[in-house]
Amino acid sequence: EGAGGVGANPRYSSRTGGGTYRPRQSIRNCRQTSTRAAWAGRSRGAYRKSSRPDCPNVLRDGGVIAAGFNEQLDHLRSIGQDGKTWLTKYQQSQSERAGIPLKVGFNRVFGYYIEVSHAYSEKVPPDYVRKQTLKNAERYITDELKTFETKVINARETRVVLEYNLFSDIRLAVMAKTAELQAAAAFVARTDVLLALAQSAAVNDYHRPRINS
Repeated sequence: EGAGGVGANPRYSSRTGGGTYRPRQSIRNCRQTSTRAAWAGRSRGAYRKSSRPDCPNVLRDGGVIAAGFNEQLDHLRSIGQDGKTWLTKYQQSQSERAGIPLKVGFNRVFGYYIEVSHAYSEKVPPDYVRKQTLKNAERYITDELKTFETKVINARETRVVLEYNLFSDIRLAVMAKTAELQAAAAFVARTDVLLALAQSAAVNDYHRPRINS
């Protein structure tokens, strides 16, 4: 039972090093390679802590590396997560300041905006800069909101690059052990065959024949 799955280690370690493999598959291979190899115990914990089991299969949006693995990455993520709270408070404060209902939102084309219906467009504060005109509303931007947007975008871009580098380092760590893993797996596979034959001989009472001249 201890050798179960070890025979697949050469395949897993080779796949992990493949440049075309996607994050979820590569991380799974890292975990299978390190988990099934008793001789890789020192790195096994690092592999388990490094990745999210539910990570996406596309690296460009991030979300592959687990929380707690890298302090800088955790900080960059917190900027985006804390940003949701900031936006909620900002919307409330701007609505109270202007004395009108409004909405703070975001889209990929125009970025962050403050949306005010045409019925209240004449009451917007003077520092609101018109950004987009819709059928039933106007969208504005302020210096404060623009500063926030720049901070979030910069954090996201830095986070994606950092995650890519961390992900690559994990794969390189496995690739560095490929020859060792494959040699050990081959040894365990041969041992497993011999043990299976020995067990079969014991169960079936096999004996080596004696040949008389």
